[in-house]
Amino acid sequence: MKPLDAQPVGSEAARRHLPELIERARRGEVTVIQKHGVPVAALVPLDQCPQPQRGSLLSLRGSGRGCWGESAARLVDDLRQDWP
Repeated sequence: MKPLDAQPVGSEAARRHLPELIERARRGEVTVIQKHGVPVAALVPLDQCPQPQRGSLLSLRGSGRGCWGESAARLVDDLRQDWP
């Protein structure tokens, strides 16, 4: 079911009937939740949601070089000495 074909549900009704709405999503149905008649959220099956790309932290390696001066170790040591 496309979001445009989704059955709108008010926020209070969604709260009261959440288990049923979850079951509908499991079956592939989309539910649009409205607040004062304005669509604000959608309950959709997970397979219809874009999954975030999980990149490696290695791609960030070296990207902070120079942010902490010449020596990050020296800066940390100085900060530790200043700490009360």
